[in-house]
Amino acid sequence: HRNGASLNDADKKRLGEVNTRLASLYSKFGRNLLVEEGEQLLILKSEADLEGLDADLVASCKSAAEEKKLEQPAWAVMNTRSAMEPFLTTSSRRDLRQKAFKLFVSRGENDGPNDNRPLIKEILELRQEKATLLGFKNFAEWILSDNMAAKPETATKLMEDVWKVAVVKAKNDIAEMAKIAAKDGLKDGELEAWDHRYYAEKLRKAVYDLDDAEVKPYLQLDKMIEGMM
Repeated sequence: HRNGASLNDADKKRLGEVNTRLASLYSKFGRNLLVEEGEQLLILKSEADLEGLDADLVASCKSAAEEKKLEQPAWAVMNTRSAMEPFLTTSSRRDLRQKAFKLFVSRGENDGPNDNRPLIKEILELRQEKATLLGFKNFAEWILSDNMAAKPETATKLMEDVWKVAVVKAKNDIAEMAKIAAKDGLKDGELEAWDHRYYAEKLRKAVYDLDDAEVKPYLQLDKMIEGMM
């Protein structure tokens, strides 16, 4: 029933068409993201743009700029999570953090051949059609039918229970981050999404005296294997 074994021939045929089209859309969605990650970048043009970045990240940005054959001097932050996350966490340049954040969150949401918005609409429509064919109210009900949660209401309750605790913790952290940001001239309520990673890292250092850059060398694969042995 869940996979359509009991459907009539016409519905089985349509289910096959829906599954084929969904697989194609999922693949296209991923390719679009990869194209934009490979083509889009934040260009840094001076030493001042590197303020706060550690040596490894600076070297990586320099290498990316050279690979893209940018006119030197230049450094480039690729629009990938592995490049953007450390930049947003360590860059002291708030203006550049804003540009980086907006570039990253708009992947696949730009007019043109790599725009994923039309794909999302069609994916949602086909998921609903698939669920209906298989006798479910919606796709969430179908996808959870053989999972531990079993139904959307159970999963929603779990998320809401976790959310309540998470919101309290997040508000406390934001209040502490705001105090640190105030020293940089940010007024109450001015903390933006592109500031969170930066001040969260400052808060972590202040509370736990823990620096990602100092810990990173110990988390290399060979070091971890050596420690385990």
